[in-house]
Amino acid sequence: MWMTLLNEQGIDEEGLLDSQNTHQGINAYFDEVKQDVFRPRSIIADLDDQEINRIQNGFLKRLFQNNSSFSKQQSSLNIYPRGYYNQGAELKEEIEYEIQKQVEVCDKVDSIQIQRSLCGGAGSGLGNVISDIILDNYFSQIIHNTLVHLPDNKDEISWNTLEIYNTVLSLHSLVISDIVIPFCNTNISNMSQNSFQLQKQLNFDTINNVVSQIHPNFTCGIRYPGSINASSRKICTNLVPFARIKMMTATLLPYNYFRQNQINQIELVDMIPYTLNEKNFFFGHGNPSIITSRHIFRSPSIFEEELELQLVKLYQKQQIPGWMPNSYSFQYCKVSSPFNKNQILTLILNRNIYNQLQTYQEKYDEMLRKRAFIHHYFQEGMDEMEFQEAKYNTADLITEYQILTSFEGGQEE
Repeated sequence: MWMTLLNEQGIDEEGLLDSQNTHQGINAYFDEVKQDVFRPRSIIADLDDQEINRIQNGFLKRLFQNNSSFSKQQSSLNIYPRGYYNQGAELKEEIEYEIQKQVEVCDKVDSIQIQRSLCGGAGSGLGNVISDIILDNYFSQIIHNTLVHLPDNKDEISWNTLEIYNTVLSLHSLVISDIVIPFCNTNISNMSQNSFQLQKQLNFDTINNVVSQIHPNFTCGIRYPGSINASSRKICTNLVPFARIKMMTATLLPYNYFRQNQINQIELVDMIPYTLNEKNFFFGHGNPSIITSRHIFRSPSIFEEELELQLVKLYQKQQIPGWMPNSYSFQYCKVSSPFNKNQILTLILNRNIYNQLQTYQEKYDEMLRKRAFIHHYFQEGMDEMEFQEAKYNTADLITEYQILTSFEGGQEE
């Protein structure tokens, strides 16, 4: 994400601002430590100190010099309780102090953005520790926005056998976020097969770079001018009609990453029909069953009437619940991203997400019935009741999505 933001704000790898660029919107993600020298407003946490060292000694080492980072010499071993109860809990006070310090120096905090994976022990366990900190200190005061990696739905080779346990055990922490944007590697890899492909092979680096554009586009409305701009709180207010239903299906068109500028720019009006196409979803599968949605348009040349007419035509074809007024919303930002003159980020509250959650639950139940691997979790201080509680919490969440599908939908002709 930081390479995306550096390119967007005109800052080099050492944190120096290009003399031709202005300070417009720069303080949202960067702190000016001295004239025209900027450092990220960020906290990096991992239970594996090798990952932290890789960042601090890598390509952006000057940028992250003296940046707040937290790690342990012993890793999480891909086990949730090790990240939540043991190694992660030891870092809680330090991380909490650093979050409070960074919040206090801000004139105004729009949101706290978290990027994590629920598949491993650090992302699930330590991620839950950080979510608890935000819940205890800033609940209802500051928007808590989570971009989260979830297990792939297909039965393919996994890097982590325990990812289903870790995901279900930590899934409840996503409910306390104000908005959750999940993604799966398989979904993004499959995008190379459709008309918006920009390269034939996708590896983990390119997947990360595609995903890295979500948060910068989500916050463009508070950083740059536009005729209809919105803060994170306003976006969440329009997208989240129920307290526990917060997981959004995202699409981003076109989705090229920072090493590839698109030569033939696609017009916004031509991309609109594809924003609800399942082939472009970062998470979930199948035709969407829409409750609410939001389209964030970025372009220096926006023809609002034409775009709004296309949106009306698009949603006339969708089965929207009759009780939901103005289910779709939109905003315009007149400052384009450095990689695409025209870009659309779409967030969809999709009732069909429960299908993927149900797959996680089924795999979790099957492993738990066999009592496979649970001795590793018991050795880290967990008991069997926590496995059962996680199972019931996930079942409750799935039921809430299923209830939405039972509402009579459709728009009057």
